Amino acid sequence: MPFAGLAQHCQQNPPFFACRAQSSAFPATNVIWGWFNFLVAFLLFANIGPLYVGTPGDTVFVSVGVLATGILLARIFERDNA
Repeated sequence: MPFAGLAQHCQQNPPFFACRAQSSAFPATNVIWGWFNFLVAFLLFANIGPLYVGTPGDTVFVSVGVLATGILLARIFERDNA
């Protein structure tokens, strides 16, 4: 079932996701893992050809802002679901 997570069925996706019945993975860990995956994909695409994303300072500023926002939202939703 591809949409098992939407139906609230447990599906194992290593390395950090765990079913709530077994043990709870921290939402901030999932955000950091996803951000790291995005960073790797960005670096791989940047080596393929010209990738115009503005100045390096702007790119770093936006990516750190996305990471900080994701961690803050993860902590808020973690408190709501506890």
